Amino acid sequence: MNTVARAASAALLCLTLASPAMAQTAQSTQPMTPPTTQAPPKDSKPVAPDSKRMAPANQNSKATAPPVAAPSGASPVVDINSSSAKALIAALPNIGDARVEAIIKNRPYLEKTELVKKAGIPQSVFDNIKDKVALVDINTATPQQMKAILTGIGDVRSQEIAKHRPYATTDDLVKKGVLTQGVYDSIKRDVIVSK
Repeated sequence: MNTVARAASAALLCLTLASPAMAQTAQSTQPMTPPTTQAPPKDSKPVAPDSKRMAPANQNSKATAPPVAAPSGASPVVDINSSSAKALIAALPNIGDARVEAIIKNRPYLEKTELVKKAGIPQSVFDNIKDKVALVDINTATPQQMKAILTGIGDVRSQEIAKHRPYATTDDLVKKGVLTQGVYDSIKRDVIVSK
């Protein structure tokens, strides 16, 4: 699902969940009593914070939309050009020792699709991991690596990226004035930041 469709779905879900609470406040002129809470069933499992599920609406707030969890998988999680074998195995489904060895042996990668061409990753596996991989960690890559790998990043921009480290998020490239929004948009799916 693309970003626009995901955002539209989230907005529609927010409106759907908020509608009953809004309708109650519009119909009633008397103060509302807060709903009683029940303990979760014994067999329920806690939901991880990075889950795709939404948090329940805050029943005590008036006319506010429920919080929406950030979509998981929105940004890459592992740099295929510098991550350790252990990190690659942990972050990428269906990638075991043999495939990790092939990934590491065939570095560097200038494009994600080279995982299929150079490392022999099957297309079906690549389709499942392509949004989880990046080409460059902007907190650790050398200016030469960034220049060689990232489209539109030359000597000046790669030096500026290195000069303004550390970055907490990839968005900091724009916030710190290192890249224009247009240049950032062209590379954002290929970069990550190490924490």
